[in-house]
Amino acid sequence: MNTKIVNALIVISGLVLCLCVGWVVKVLYEQPNIQSHEVEPAHDPYRIAYISDELGTDFWKRIQHGVQEEVDPAIAEVAFWGGYRKNAAEFLKQMDMAIAAKVDGMIVYGKETEAFDEIINKALMHGIPVMTIAADSDSKLRKTYIGSNHYAAGKEMGAYMLRTVNPRTKVAVIRTELDETAEQQHLIGLKIAFSEYPELRVIDSSEQQAKNSSIEEAVKQVLNEHPDCRVFIAMEDNTAQEIAKELQRRFDLRSFSIYAFEDSQETLRLMEHGVVKATIRHEPEQMGKTSLAAMLQWIKGERLPLKKSMYTPFELMTGEDL
Repeated sequence: MNTKIVNALIVISGLVLCLCVGWVVKVLYEQPNIQSHEVEPAHDPYRIAYISDELGTDFWKRIQHGVQEEVDPAIAEVAFWGGYRKNAAEFLKQMDMAIAAKVDGMIVYGKETEAFDEIINKALMHGIPVMTIAADSDSKLRKTYIGSNHYAAGKEMGAYMLRTVNPRTKVAVIRTELDETAEQQHLIGLKIAFSEYPELRVIDSSEQQAKNSSIEEAVKQVLNEHPDCRVFIAMEDNTAQEIAKELQRRFDLRSFSIYAFEDSQETLRLMEHGVVKATIRHEPEQMGKTSLAAMLQWIKGERLPLKKSMYTPFELMTGEDL
């Protein structure tokens, strides 16, 4: 075959091959661009409900502040539901309303009641994840707990008290709510610490009072039955002032020592005056931020499974820390 014809065929074949390769490369590189115009529209913001029956307290206002600092309105729409006074029936009603509203997630103050477990189960049946915040629940159905380790806080408070009070004294634990898991865990931690001193006697006001008795009535009962008791522990939020007020009606307040588990403005004021000897400082803002991030992770299916508990920091503080 003529050499010129062979060379021409080789050149033509090379050109055809180059054109084919170029076409394939063009298709491969352009295909992703074609798909990019078919991406699903952005998801509507996830609707997350925070539910508590203590929305008016400084503590919950700080949780809300933490959430608002963390939330991106384009990703999540957050609402705070509930009441401003403890009311078990109203609290459960608010949870039920959130289920009916078909929110994407619920972050709630934990309770230790059968009715609370039932409402969590109902939420899950509707595909709504539930997490507890600030106080936990024994329910195995909640996804995680975000807040202080109340058992550890109780143990640390007990250890501090043993360094500052007579180990043979009487200690009155003032509480009126029996379904509050935070208080239960505080008490367990206290008793573990106190167990090293068997002569120290713990007087639990809830064992002597009728259900739903007031703080004032609980203090009166303790003083009537144990007039020599000089150490009181405020187990519930914002109750150190009520205890101090009742003690002052009968005695010189300077002869008493009060301990607490929250750092409200009123409790800190009493600490400045030497009435409250020590309390626990929590980080509710961090609880708000961590809980929102955890709920979004669950909804999106990221970093699963979540930890059973996500503890936020706490610290014991005294008047010297003010």
